Amino acid sequence: MAASLSVLRVYWTLRVLLGSPISLEKHPGGLLPGKHGTYTYEYQDELSKITFLIATLMPCMENDPNCNMKKKLIGNNFVSIVFNESGTQFKLGSVCGQFAHVAIEVGYFILNIMVIPYDANTVLIQLHAKQEISCWLATRRALLSDRCAVRLLRKMIVRTQLSVNVWRSVQDNDDQPYISSGVDRLRKIIAIREKFASVQPSKEAA
Repeated sequence: MAASLSVLRVYWTLRVLLGSPISLEKHPGGLLPGKHGTYTYEYQDELSKITFLIATLMPCMENDPNCNMKKKLIGNNFVSIVFNESGTQFKLGSVCGQFAHVAIEVGYFILNIMVIPYDANTVLIQLHAKQEISCWLATRRALLSDRCAVRLLRKMIVRTQLSVNVWRSVQDNDDQPYISSGVDRLRKIIAIREKFASVQPSKEAA
């Protein structure tokens, strides 16, 4: 029982350290109040903004015993964080399905199937990524205190999402690799403008 409480404490601490609580009334990350809970966590700095979709903060529905709603929502993201206290090896795709390109596994530090009390603040972070994505990434594994682990997690989330975006853009158009979301939007706006500019003269000619 003490081991279970220690694991829960580590999970709760990590969750709180991820960011600041934010109400779902503002629909962060597409979350809906009531349906997806009442609040979540969000982190923002000068360069990035991360909204965390946390399964344990979402209500369990009686008509959805397998939590398909949670799986569908979380599985719609390319990068996920998995808190694994089971002691068994995690396999990419076991939680998030076909859209899962990267999973960052956070494991409670266990030695010989025993939880070491004085290491209650230590977690093991492991990166699981598809081969085409992993070639862009350097950090694969780290054993850190919970506070250091959270800082690394946030950096890994941004870098892995960027790696996925670059890889997907190269697959779609090798001449225009992904640079940033702003540049990506600008390219789409230019493409739409050029499309309608070519349609307009043909209408006038008719």
